[in-house]
Amino acid sequence: DKKKKEESKKSDRVLKKKDDPNNPDNFIGKKIKKKFGKKFFKGVIESYDKKARFFKAKYEDGDTEDLNLKEVKKLLV
Repeated sequence: DKKKKEESKKSDRVLKKKDDPNNPDNFIGKKIKKKFGKKFFKGVIESYDKKARFFKAKYEDGDTEDLNLKEVKKLLV
């Protein structure tokens, strides 16, 4: 019984983490679009650096950029 309760709590935490709109893992692989000068560039969120708390975005022209959560949310398509 105790083991089942622990497993249930653990699965609840995993579900909550998945449903958390601020969970960085939920943004990996998401598409973004950002304007540089007069042109828009499409990109994708490739990774998240937990220590620095920044996302790595890679754009269609090969450029990369570090973004915080607030910036990522603004750029999502």
